[in-house]
Amino acid sequence: QEEIVLDAGTFFGPGNLSFTYDNIMQLRTAAINKGDVNAGWPVMGVPAAYWSKIKSEDAKEMWEHQYQEIIMGAVMESIDTNLIVLHTGQKKEEIWALLALMTLRQSIFSDPRIYPAVDAGIYKIGEPDNMAPIFVTSNYRMTKIPVEQDLQGANINCWLLVVDTEGIGIESAVAGGQFNASGIGEAVKEFDPFEKVNHRILVIPGMAARVSGSLEDEANAFVVVGPRDSSGIPKFMDTQWKPEEFMKEYASWDKE
Repeated sequence: QEEIVLDAGTFFGPGNLSFTYDNIMQLRTAAINKGDVNAGWPVMGVPAAYWSKIKSEDAKEMWEHQYQEIIMGAVMESIDTNLIVLHTGQKKEEIWALLALMTLRQSIFSDPRIYPAVDAGIYKIGEPDNMAPIFVTSNYRMTKIPVEQDLQGANINCWLLVVDTEGIGIESAVAGGQFNASGIGEAVKEFDPFEKVNHRILVIPGMAARVSGSLEDEANAFVVVGPRDSSGIPKFMDTQWKPEEFMKEYASWDKE
């Protein structure tokens, strides 16, 4: 079986960006709307062709040329060009170019109506012992992952309780009601983090301080308000994490 790829041409210069775009779109239209089998093969583009147009007397800096090449690559990627040939990106200091295109690709295949989320649950960080802290966070991907990385980077052995906030970050979820005492209490019941430790202490983000009182009732736990940002957790552990004192206070509460 033949393996064919179509090159619609890559043209630079005033007006040529749209010309390149139109050529690729005409192939797509011919294949989909007109049923032209010859236009249905994968399409390639060669942004690297930009470098053949540069003249020796050109006064532009290197990054300006690289930027033009990557713009063409981004345009091609946005219309589902199957193969893109680049010159920029071969050296380690040019990784920015590849990251830009890879980020764009991931964004194209994301639904903007759906927040990027991770699964709610209890996550083990390091080798926690029976007095390890339990940190609480939201299931927004860009909250959970940085928190997890900060904990791992600081070599903090702990548990991370991730609560379903519909994929919304802490600050917005507190304001919108998705990160609330009831929801955290349900997560405690579902994932039972206290089964893994010998205490009933939860550490919540500083931005969620206002839910601490009601959460103590919902989760039957001593709630500690942690730092506003997870980068402050190492200092918090050194100066404020006192589980024995917290449990003494918890034991003194009237549970009737």
